[in-house]
Amino acid sequence: MNAGEQLLSARLRGFEAPGEVEAGERGRRILLAAFAERPPARRRRVRAPRLGWPLLAALLTALCAGAVAVAGHLREGGSSRQDSAPVAGSKA
Repeated sequence: MNAGEQLLSARLRGFEAPGEVEAGERGRRILLAAFAERPPARRRRVRAPRLGWPLLAALLTALCAGAVAVAGHLREGGSSRQDSAPVAGSKA
């Protein structure tokens, strides 16, 4: 930016157009009046969460039940790996 542009920019920063403040106030009043007169918007209900939480709970219950069954089977010594044939290359 050259010196002339800097001078112009500085002068414009402090410049107020005639009636600028009043125009801003009028615009604000008009905007607030229009906002007050508008009909209220209907809120839309989202139905997905109503179905999502029970489905998530059912899925977690099924996973936990399966995990408990596997843990019980292993705790009882029911692992078939102990009784299976040795893996190739290992000594039994």
